[in-house]
Amino acid sequence: MRNCTYTFYFKGSILPVHNKVISGFQASVRLWCRWRAQTRNRRAVVAGKLELRGPEDNAQLVGEETVFVCELADTNSTTGTVTQPYTITWTFIPHNMDAVSTVMTATHQGQQRFINLTPNPKKYNDTGSPHLRVHDVLLSDAGVYRCQSNLTGDTATAQLYVVGFPKCHNNKPEVYYNQNISLDCLVQYGGNRHPTVNWKFGETVLNSTSETQDNSTLLHERLVLEANDNIRGRIYHCQVYYPGLKSVECLALPAIQVYTSHPYLMPSTPSPLPHCPNHILHSQVSYVDIVFKREVLGQ
Repeated sequence: MRNCTYTFYFKGSILPVHNKVISGFQASVRLWCRWRAQTRNRRAVVAGKLELRGPEDNAQLVGEETVFVCELADTNSTTGTVTQPYTITWTFIPHNMDAVSTVMTATHQGQQRFINLTPNPKKYNDTGSPHLRVHDVLLSDAGVYRCQSNLTGDTATAQLYVVGFPKCHNNKPEVYYNQNISLDCLVQYGGNRHPTVNWKFGETVLNSTSETQDNSTLLHERLVLEANDNIRGRIYHCQVYYPGLKSVECLALPAIQVYTSHPYLMPSTPSPLPHCPNHILHSQVSYVDIVFKREVLGQ
């Protein structure tokens, strides 16, 4: 440390400096200078050089794993590495709850070595870093994750959204012309906002209706179609996603079958025609097809 001298002028009073008392009209206080320099250095490290780089919002499927990134960086260093010991503490607040729990503490031991402590090592295992890895994600893991540095006192937070695999239902795969078809897509989710759900054919987004159930944890998306030639053989899919985060989809199987009905030749349900060869089914042919086959066969 360089030598420095501070000169104070005061009238007959005493000046307490670092547990020492100095009196007189003029004092040279090297001890105070040394204490002041140390204080300035410590403030520069905490306020000016160190930066907490926290996690970002994330979405994950049930059963998968996710990682939240949090680290302390030295902005005055070319590598950004912090050489002094520090601690990163991770806390979790479940969605729609106020309880705060500490899920992991990462202590920096120097040379980028960390010792991680967690009350649930199967859920939050040792990553060897200050980052938080959440295994086997459940809907109950949705909520706010916060990391905090003991050196700066700063905190950074992120939301975790959890979505289950959607289930697609085609409850009426075989229909006649002009009948309505309802395709249902059900998805469970956790978090403070629900995912976006779209029914699609190829890349075309179709108009559908949404409703939430079971205390805003189940989303129901329904697509209603009118049976015609355009949808025969089609397979529609339901896409569930958080914009920029996660996407998953399911298929409405089996493919849609649209049958042509005629009031004079067709009964209300498909059945074989006994007088038609090769067991031609009403549900598989149109009125024109039947007339044509009769003429060709001389019937």
